[in-house]
Order: sequence, then C-alpha cells, then structure tokens
Amino acid sequence: VYNGLLLTANLDKLFDAFLISFNSKGAILISKSIDAKALSLLGINANMKLRKIESGHLAYLQRHESKFRIMEGKERK
Repeated sequence: VYNGLLLTANLDKLFDAFLISFNSKGAILISKSIDAKALSLLGINANMKLRKIESGHLAYLQRHESKFRIMEGKERK
C-alpha cells in the first residue's frame, strides 16, 4: 500500500528515472540535470510537494531519495 505514489505521468516517469524524488516531508527534489526550460514545459517547480505522507511511506521515500542522491553524485548525460 505504501510503496506507491499517485503521480501525474510526467512526474511518474521522472521519479522512475530518479530525476526527481521526494524527501520525508514530501518536498520535491529535482535533478540538476533537468534544465529550467524543461522544468517549465513539464510544469514542475521547486515548491511542489506530496499532499499526504503517512508513516508507512517513509522507508520507501528514504530509499528512493538515497538512490536519487547517488545518481546525482554521478554524471548524468
């Protein structure tokens, strides 16, 4: 139940590719490899956040955020 998020198609695709993630408070984390124009076209901004997080989501969000940060540490093309 908690290993899933209902996201729009554009957010879901970026999430699956670890180009975005969400921290434990639900705030969006955006890869530095996505330029400002692409973010604008996709309707993504740094103020976005998940509406509801339950304690069951936290382990999954933390695991995804950890992988996101590892990916950010590597060069993306």
